[in-house]
Amino acid sequence: MGNPLPGKWLLLSGLLAGASMAEGRGPPGIRTLFLADAPDAAPQRVYVKGHVVTVLRFEQPVEAARTRLVGGEGRFEPLGIVGRKVILEPRQELDSDEGFSLMVTLADGREVLFLLRPAGHRGGRSADQQLDVFDDRVSCEAQRAALRDAEQENKTLRADNERLRKEEVSEDHALAALLAAGAVAQTPFVLADHFSGKDEDAALDGTLFRGIGKAAVVFVDGSAFLDEGTLTSLFLEMYRQDGLRQAMVQLDPDLIGK
Repeated sequence: MGNPLPGKWLLLSGLLAGASMAEGRGPPGIRTLFLADAPDAAPQRVYVKGHVVTVLRFEQPVEAARTRLVGGEGRFEPLGIVGRKVILEPRQELDSDEGFSLMVTLADGREVLFLLRPAGHRGGRSADQQLDVFDDRVSCEAQRAALRDAEQENKTLRADNERLRKEEVSEDHALAALLAAGAVAQTPFVLADHFSGKDEDAALDGTLFRGIGKAAVVFVDGSAFLDEGTLTSLFLEMYRQDGLRQAMVQLDPDLIGK
């Protein structure tokens, strides 16, 4: 494989259950939003995913007759409005460049605009499953929500740090470092196949390795992490031959710097 390249990254299977699995980790996506005071402020973003329900929860009732989705007709299930809640569900995944407006009218007549964007875009943000929307930052309920968010963020950071610590001292991490450096002879892997392909969005070049109880694939393309000049995460999905998805792994952009 030659000298290590800054754009080289790989997936080493065998300990996938302990790797950075993007699904099934942590509680559902709950966030807190505070409404801006300025009437011309940019709309708050809501991240949605196809066939996943997102609930916006307000402090006061919502006027159903004056709450509407702008431009998303046919792309979403009909809006559900129950008391203080607005319920969204995209019928399919949104394209990375798509965005739809949601205008919510509250009982006091205030109109609040939200921008619906696809989950996984710009840094791999997960879908919002519940958004608690507050107008007053100092209310007891708002403070409880902010504290909950801070506790969850700290919990996630601690879990990520522990995962990274374990990965750095793991056998798989050592093998991955050797493969990325081109030192195949110092590993139990043998070359199995090589593949390459190109379409209008990306060019891909990879090498497959076979080992006892493990397999590895090495990609050489750091530009794949760039989206309109901004570093973003990638998601690698693995499917069995029968079409069942076996796993999905999030690849963070800092991988290309290692």
